[in-house]
Amino acid sequence: REFDDLKTFAGNLGPMCSPANLDACDDEEKAKIRELQAMGPSLLSEKVEQQEGRIKELEAEFQTLIEELVKMHEAAEKKTEEVKAIKDGGLGLIKAVLTHSKKAKAGSSEL
Repeated sequence: REFDDLKTFAGNLGPMCSPANLDACDDEEKAKIRELQAMGPSLLSEKVEQQEGRIKELEAEFQTLIEELVKMHEAAEKKTEEVKAIKDGGLGLIKAVLTHSKKAKAGSSEL
């Protein structure tokens, strides 16, 4: 990063809205904080546990998807290698001989 980037970032820093710093909050944020404070610690703890549990579920699903994508990518790579092996194994030459044979046969039947 450049100094100017850091300076711009630091210039945008300021007090953050929080229950301990309501002066930095807009009306909507203050209302949300009041609503959450009214729930009480036990309900807030329950909400935190639920949301953290959901995050763990989503992260596990994400990891499973990543593993599946890796397997799919490996399978695709294998297919690409198989195609390359077929082409490198003489497909071009086979096609050239076939084309030449057809032309030679067509030429001999015209006579």
